[in-house]
Amino acid sequence: METMINKTHIIDEAENVEGRICKLLCRDISISEIVKFIQTEENTIFYFNEELSERKEGDKDIYYAWADTGYCYKGEAVFISMIHYSGEFCGHFVGTAAFLVNGLIERNAYSAVKYRQNLQKFHKKYKTKAAQRQGEHLPAVSEERKSTEAESGTIMKELLNKAGFKIEEKEEIGDNETTVAERKEIGDNETAVAERDEPAGIADVTEKIFANLLYSNWNSIRGLDRYIKIIGRRIAQLIAQNKEEYFVKNKIGSVIINSGLINIFGKDYFILYRFHEKSKTYIPYRVMEGKKDYIQNEFTKEQASAELKPIQFMDKCQIIFEPSIDEFDINQECLTHIIEERRHRFPENLQEEPENKIAGQIMTSLERGLQIQMRDRSYAKMSYSGKDGKLSWLLPLHVNVDFTKEPELVMVIRKEGEFYEVKTILPYDNDLKDRITAVSLYSRLW
Repeated sequence: METMINKTHIIDEAENVEGRICKLLCRDISISEIVKFIQTEENTIFYFNEELSERKEGDKDIYYAWADTGYCYKGEAVFISMIHYSGEFCGHFVGTAAFLVNGLIERNAYSAVKYRQNLQKFHKKYKTKAAQRQGEHLPAVSEERKSTEAESGTIMKELLNKAGFKIEEKEEIGDNETTVAERKEIGDNETAVAERDEPAGIADVTEKIFANLLYSNWNSIRGLDRYIKIIGRRIAQLIAQNKEEYFVKNKIGSVIINSGLINIFGKDYFILYRFHEKSKTYIPYRVMEGKKDYIQNEFTKEQASAELKPIQFMDKCQIIFEPSIDEFDINQECLTHIIEERRHRFPENLQEEPENKIAGQIMTSLERGLQIQMRDRSYAKMSYSGKDGKLSWLLPLHVNVDFTKEPELVMVIRKEGEFYEVKTILPYDNDLKDRITAVSLYSRLW
C-alpha cells in the first residue's frame, strides 16, 4: 500500500514501514501521524546526491531524500529513505542516519570514507534544523502508558505462571527481543550456559566508532558493540598470560588496547577499558584521540608511544582445528538438547520428523564439514564467548539448501576433555555472522 506525503514523495510500502518502526520502538505507531509530522513541521525532508552530500530541494543531482518520521530510537532520529525516480521520490527503507549509511557502505565499500564524512556533516546540521521546529520530535510513550503496559505485563506473567507456563525475563537487544532461555547455548561443563554474554544497550564508545570506520563489515551496530564489549573479557586473559604486547596498564588498573578497528584516516582505534569490580571484567570507557589522552588518564609518556598489537582472540594452540569424526563424542545429552529443546530452530519440514532422522541429518552435515575442513582450514568458523572467554567452532548445517549455499543453521562445537561435542545449533543469521566477524575482522574483504 502506497502513502502519499505529497505529490512527489511517496512511501511505497507503508504497512511495512509502520511495522518496522513499531518493532524498532517496541510500541504502536501511526503512519498517518508520521505523514502529518512531515507535512506540518519545518525541515523534515533532507536531500542528498549519490555520495550523500547534502543538497537543496530542486538541485539537479539529488538522488536520495530522507523523510524524518518524528520518532527517535535511542535518541537518534528515525528516517524513511526514498530514491529519486523521474521527478518523484519513492521508498520504504527505515533507520537512523547511521544505519542507513551503513547499508550504503555494505553495497559500496569503496565510498565508505566519503559516506561517513558526509554523515558527520549531516549530524551537525540536523540538530540545528530540528531545533527550528515547533515540535522537534513526536512525543515518546507517556509515563501513564508505560505504567499501564508494565502492570499488564506483570499480571499476564503471573497468570501464565499459575497456568503452568514458566515465563523467562527478556533481555533488550535493540530492535529485537529474546528470552534468557533462548540464549542459553554452548555449554562448559553442562549443555547450556548463557550465550547472551554482553551487557544490553549500545556503549558510547561503539556509537563514536561506528560512524567513522574505514570499513564496516558489521551487519548492525549491535555486532560491533558486542565485539567491543567482549574485548573486555579477552583483556583479562591477556593480562593473566602476561602478553604485554597487546596492552598497557596504568596504576589504577585501567587498560588501553588496539581494537584492530581502523578509522576513516587509516589509523587504529585505541580504546581505554576500566575494570568493573562487580562484574569482574573490563568495560569500554573511551576512545583515545591522541597521546595527550594517555597522560590525562594516568598513563606514562612511554606507554603513549608503545606500539600495541591488534587484539587477538585466539592463542596459537587454538588455531588448528581438523579433528576426525572418531574424535567426537556424539552423546545423548547433546542430541537431546539439539533435537528436543531446539527442534523449533529446524525448518518446518524437519520439525515433525522422528528423532533418528534429525540425528542422521546432523551426522551427515558433521562428517561432510569435517571432510572439507581437512582440506581447507578456513571452512570452520570461530566464535568467542564473552561469558566464559572460550572459543567455539562453527560448521554449517544444511537442511533444505545445497551445501554450496548459505546454511539455515550452524553446529556449535567445543572440545570437552579428550573429545569434541556438538553442543547446540544456532540460526545462521546476521547476529551470528557478526560473531564470526568479531574473531576475523577483515575476512570478508576479498
